[in-house]
Amino acid sequence: MAKSMIDVTLEQGKEQGKTQEKRDVVIKLLTHQFPDVSDAVVTAIHEIQERSRLDTLFDQILTATSFDDIDLNGIGRD
Repeated sequence: MAKSMIDVTLEQGKEQGKTQEKRDVVIKLLTHQFPDVSDAVVTAIHEIQERSRLDTLFDQILTATSFDDIDLNGIGRD
């Protein structure tokens, strides 16, 4: 049976919510580990759409001993 537009919209909303939750956790962990993180980095994380990328960042932040251990593709570097 085909999904209705309502079902598709609900699923999309759930996925977006999960992604937003991951963004929030990544940002919270990052700012806990590195309190001086720039607004540019936080903004860039808010723009990430792929949950796998957020998972990778989470793992990197969790084990980072310095900000340079996190692959942010140059974001926040002066």
